[in-house]
Amino acid sequence: MKNILIDLINNGIVDSYVDSLSRDKIINIIKNIKSQFLYDSLFHGLHHSEKVLLFSYILGSYFKLSAIDLQILIDAAVYHDIGRIDETEDAFHGLASARKIDKVVDSPIYQDSQNLAILKAICDGHSRDDKCLDLIAEDYEISEENLERYKMLFKILKDADALDRTRFLKTSIAVLNEKYLRFPISKQLIELANSINESYRIKMSDIHFEQFKNFNDSEPTILCKHGIGFNFFNLYSILKNGLLSNYAKLKKGIFNKRNFYGSNNELWICVTTKNGEATKKFVDDFISLEIIVSHLQKGEKRKSFALSNGLPFDNGYYDDEGFVFYEVPVKNIKKININPKILNTTIDKLNFLTGSGNLDSLISITNDYLNNIRLLGIFPNINELVELLGMYKKEVIQYEKLSVHEQQINQKNFFDKCDDYIFRLNELIQKWMLQVFQKRFNKDIVTVKDIIVDILEELDINYILDNDGFILNEGRQR
Repeated sequence: MKNILIDLINNGIVDSYVDSLSRDKIINIIKNIKSQFLYDSLFHGLHHSEKVLLFSYILGSYFKLSAIDLQILIDAAVYHDIGRIDETEDAFHGLASARKIDKVVDSPIYQDSQNLAILKAICDGHSRDDKCLDLIAEDYEISEENLERYKMLFKILKDADALDRTRFLKTSIAVLNEKYLRFPISKQLIELANSINESYRIKMSDIHFEQFKNFNDSEPTILCKHGIGFNFFNLYSILKNGLLSNYAKLKKGIFNKRNFYGSNNELWICVTTKNGEATKKFVDDFISLEIIVSHLQKGEKRKSFALSNGLPFDNGYYDDEGFVFYEVPVKNIKKININPKILNTTIDKLNFLTGSGNLDSLISITNDYLNNIRLLGIFPNINELVELLGMYKKEVIQYEKLSVHEQQINQKNFFDKCDDYIFRLNELIQKWMLQVFQKRFNKDIVTVKDIIVDILEELDINYILDNDGFILNEGRQR
């Protein structure tokens, strides 16, 4: 995967930012990175170093840095995280990197003690607050005549590092906040950073797909269930296109949201395999699909390792949870399971917001409902939705800033507040869904059965309704 950025550069992704000579220099630097010294991580390892290097080079060229200062900036960009020991927000990993970096860099410019001092200082400073800028200069004994050089390189490295925060989900507290960027030119690079990180995600999925592409090459015999809550839009999509991973949707040109919520990586779909905790929580009291598959993959508990190797990340810790590779074709979906008590429930009584309450998932789900509701001709006022999601996000951010001890003390109160926000959000969706299907069916009372039957008939799928769901026609070939 080391050539991802080189491939992107060769394909012209930075043509608007650097000339051909600079492109060749950047590629040569990437090829000569001493990856054995880097922190081994998807988030702060080689890929991150490559991207920070690119942004640093573009910014350094824009500001017309001297050859020496550009070299210092490049070395800092590549090796600024070598002192890391984990993925956490750690203000002092820059200091650890500074203490190691003179064992890694070998340019003759560091025979000048001030150049080496600046390199160490900006590595140290990249993980600390800007307010420490002068204090760090004193710690590394940077001379008066070199202060402006140091300050410029300090700010450029901080911006270059920050630009790669576009690799995080938009609702993550780690994501880029452009108001903290120090230079106007840095803000102009946000679109490039977004594009590069999206390309990385796709390219890595391409590579991992090749590793697993024969995973399903045998007769499906394993019976599983996949819970979909009460997302009827999702049910329609699955019965039309199959149960798809995010990567499968991309390859098939289907641009609605993914069929599941969770950190299952781009290539995997979460299912349950027996009557354990996941089944009780996500399947028994909701709509679920009975499917047959060829093989199952066990989830990996280490997130960075999972993402780096294309494996599903299992953050649920359920013993009955497994993962299906890429897709489940429509013909392998054998039944729609549903508790008979729920079948005649009116849709304004349903819990549409199932799952962990993760903020990213919650925003994805609510936005998906809103978009589908609009497509069906209902345009609700979203002021209350925006307000509730904003309050929820604020609550999560405040909680995540607490120490572990403080989180333990405040945990129940935090979860109670989150549950209240989810309850109020669900009330909004209940109201909107009822309006949609009252209009569609031209009647006041709409049940779960009404909608499922309507979906099956629209897709021309034959079925038999038994005591616990809809048995689907064996003869379908999609």
